[in-house]
Amino acid sequence: MIVSVPSPPTALGAIAYLIIAYVPVQRFFRHRRERQIIRKYGYRQRGDLARMTMDEAGEILRDVLELEMTDAFEISLGYGFLQVSRTATFD
Repeated sequence: MIVSVPSPPTALGAIAYLIIAYVPVQRFFRHRRERQIIRKYGYRQRGDLARMTMDEAGEILRDVLELEMTDAFEISLGYGFLQVSRTATFD
């Protein structure tokens, strides 16, 4: 029984295929989150942002931070809660 090892062009072709397939998949999922936020809040143009409330702006910021910088967001929330509890204790 002869075992064949894949030749380098085949391996390179597979890697190239994965890289080429990655870009549209990544683009689809990135813009899917953007479309979900637009659908949820309804702000499509810059002029629409003038009627945004502070609560809605905070929700949008929280959604984006949770998706884009999960670890940094959680650490900053924990640090903020520690600072608030520390100042409340010393007063």
